[in-house]
Amino acid sequence: MHFHPVTGISGHIPGFCIKDTGAALGGYRSGILWYNNLADHLFFWKKFDNYGHMVPFPLYFFIRHQIYRRLRWALLPGALVLTACTGYTQRYDPPAADPPPAKEEINTRYKILEKGQHSDVQLARFLIDNNEKIKFKNAHYLANLYILESKDEGVNHDLAFAQMCLETGFLKFDGIVKAHQNNFGGIGAVNDNNPGDSFPSVKIGIRAQIQHLKAYATDDSFNKRIVDTRLSYVDRGSAPTVFGLTNRWAVDEAYGWKIKSLIDRLYAETAK
Repeated sequence: MHFHPVTGISGHIPGFCIKDTGAALGGYRSGILWYNNLADHLFFWKKFDNYGHMVPFPLYFFIRHQIYRRLRWALLPGALVLTACTGYTQRYDPPAADPPPAKEEINTRYKILEKGQHSDVQLARFLIDNNEKIKFKNAHYLANLYILESKDEGVNHDLAFAQMCLETGFLKFDGIVKAHQNNFGGIGAVNDNNPGDSFPSVKIGIRAQIQHLKAYATDDSFNKRIVDTRLSYVDRGSAPTVFGLTNRWAVDEAYGWKIKSLIDRLYAETAK
């Protein structure tokens, strides 16, 4: 939650706005503003644009499909005016909470549409090293599927595999999604009452995750039959790197960085 000073059209600062970026599909904002000039009352709210800048707009106008409502507690000309206001946008993509990575840091390992560098054996060993209960043959089978399904769509299998490790807790499934769902990307998972999608097989579950990743990275068509039922919710091409998945794939300010950390661990452990 961020506090922003608001300057009225008369030049003075009447109060502050609160910017809340917690909503997944839209930005909910609220604030309490006070005024000493009636002219300021006509522009009591300043909206945040996609670049984080604040721009004023008049009351009772619909701008870019955004609807705002206000509750005026008191209006005394020439005196103090106290106004509580709330607003909701149809779609609001908040800026990333974390600073962007350095230019040299964005290399192939963090890009979704790249070729993965690790073999099925290396991926299987990485999984087993973090979950001793998994048998090698099962880990190897899963890793091989990730490589094959990712190759078919041009997706980075290292990145997809690391995301699976994050979403499933290295196949421990101690979160919302359970093993029988074959949902390795946590697609559609919200809470215990809405645990997300289920898929008929391990292969189809992995394919759905790969298609979801590709959809975020590009608007290109798919090479295999679509099995991801939630493609309509994806802003196609909005996240070419793992960092763009933050607040898109999951409402988590550090989501992309968590996957990055697992990718780095994969590279570090296989380099030993």
